[in-house]
Amino acid sequence: MKIVVVGGGSAGWITASYIKNNLDCELTVISGDEKPIVGVGESTTPAILKMVTNLPSWKIDSCATLKLGIKFENWYRGDSVWYHLFEDAKKIDGIDSIEYLRNKYPNITSEEFNFFHGNFLFYCKNNVEKPFNNSIPGYGYHVQSDKLGFALKNSISDYKLYTQDVDHVILNEKGIDYLILNNGEKIYADIYFDCSGFKRKLIGEMTTWNSYDDMIANRYIVGKINKNNRPYTVSRALKNGWMWEIDTQNRTNAGFVYCSDIISDEQAMNESGLFYDSKKFDSGKMKDIAIKNCISNGLAQSFIEPLEATSAEFYQTVAKYAWDHIEFGASKKDVNNELRKEAKRIETFILWHYQNGSKFETPFWDYAKSLSFSVDDEFKEMLSFSRQHNQMELSKSEALYSQWAPLCFNNWDSV
Repeated sequence: MKIVVVGGGSAGWITASYIKNNLDCELTVISGDEKPIVGVGESTTPAILKMVTNLPSWKIDSCATLKLGIKFENWYRGDSVWYHLFEDAKKIDGIDSIEYLRNKYPNITSEEFNFFHGNFLFYCKNNVEKPFNNSIPGYGYHVQSDKLGFALKNSISDYKLYTQDVDHVILNEKGIDYLILNNGEKIYADIYFDCSGFKRKLIGEMTTWNSYDDMIANRYIVGKINKNNRPYTVSRALKNGWMWEIDTQNRTNAGFVYCSDIISDEQAMNESGLFYDSKKFDSGKMKDIAIKNCISNGLAQSFIEPLEATSAEFYQTVAKYAWDHIEFGASKKDVNNELRKEAKRIETFILWHYQNGSKFETPFWDYAKSLSFSVDDEFKEMLSFSRQHNQMELSKSEALYSQWAPLCFNNWDSV
């Protein structure tokens, strides 16, 4: 089977490495002169560990630093500070800390749970990088996304690489017939993956983009700030948006997300202290992520702001469903339905952050809280379950709403 991946950013190489490591195929990657978006998607979840298990030098190659969780500042109400931690399972008297706390403190509060559950909160407050090998569910990493792509690129072999751009997409009744590169060469395949970012060079010829009408932010600024070394991502609510800070080995990146209908780019720069070019984005997803013989991934299939660092894990999810389709014959209808549900779950959980507001009573946050917020039955059940059980009971649950467990719901609900 011949497979082509168009795009050499992190999504392209996540897709290429997953497919090459799991399928017997003839792989071609087309990667032109692409410039990754610096700063967006550099914070990951523990799912990254599955992707880099067999890459001994990936942390050096991608300038990775440990991430134990996210520190939320000024969200919800007052001067709140809350850590969404990837809970560790430190051994105490031969049993892990979850079981220890369950037995000793059955009615422990959210704040107490974060304080006593292992040492992650201590590490965060003291900027200590020290993961546990027996972590539950584990820990993530801060990475430079372009360099992570190169690390994954170097992990695979026996593939053909073209450093040209796609000039034309030739279609037929089966989908894509072939691609024409800017050097005139024609590229044929059985399956085409579009990882070309916002350009959506392939999938954009076959289906439409559906914007989310319930997200407030539409612009962002990304740039470097003074270097820090913290084992967590900072997510800080400001008067007219929110700001993230991510520390990698050789730099600290920051970004500010806001709405251009409320403040100007100049006002955004002054509020955030980031005097870099502002960029527009459109939150949404393709009507069909997989259509005929084309499957999209990365920014080519959907985009939602970087709150909660969901991108890399979702790219892996798309690659996995694509593999199910190719290897086991899962229908494109089923693949699309499952990926639509997953994208909707991510959108819903992120929108929930805005529904709770922040310490600021400003037009941005008033508007954010007024946005339509319709949730599915699965979200309602998870929230209800999280409210009916204490922290210890919730820590036993294996249920997930996209990337979040009942404990996450309980913590956000009780900040």
